[in-house]
Amino acid sequence: MKYIFAGLFMLSFIINGKAQSIYLGYNDVHIGRNVSFSYLHSLSQKHEIFGGLKYHINSIIHDNQNNVFKKRFYANNLKEHIGLDFGYNYIFFLNDKNKLLFFYNNQFTVAGTRSVDFLPSNTINGNVLYRRSIEKFPPFKSMEHYLGVGFKAEIWNNVSASFRIGGGVSHFWDIPERTVSGAFITLSGKPNWEFGGIISAGLQYEINN
Repeated sequence: MKYIFAGLFMLSFIINGKAQSIYLGYNDVHIGRNVSFSYLHSLSQKHEIFGGLKYHINSIIHDNQNNVFKKRFYANNLKEHIGLDFGYNYIFFLNDKNKLLFFYNNQFTVAGTRSVDFLPSNTINGNVLYRRSIEKFPPFKSMEHYLGVGFKAEIWNNVSASFRIGGGVSHFWDIPERTVSGAFITLSGKPNWEFGGIISAGLQYEINN
């Protein structure tokens, strides 16, 4: 809960600071996919901060790579769908319409995980039969840190389209102790981390110039 209050405090600071832009984006990150809505506030011509909320999009991944966290987050209610999205952009001007962005993005999530595996069950007449196994676990905390580069282009009357790509580290903590049967992995409940990446695209509207 303290992380939610911290995020809301930062968002209030940005809004009270006369945010210059609003941004709606789609993000494909390490733990899954989400849609974010943020306010951006320029500290100077080349420096801006942003903060807002994101909505996690549930999806069930089918694979045999024994991933534990990657693309596994699955929200079970509205509270778990909502997370925080904030960060910093350094702006390099190419011309009046186009800009390069060097960014840091932090995304915070509290949600459960869910995955589907197909495990061998028995053999009939030489044919292997598989059993569909759904693994579902209680919520825990994730904080993703990404660094990367992006491009922003004005497309119409203060409306810009942007694309970002980057990489970083995802931290996980307050993990419930559990065994992932498909991967035969026992998680101890201790904090963990994984390398991850972000691909993001969105639209930005300039409130004032």
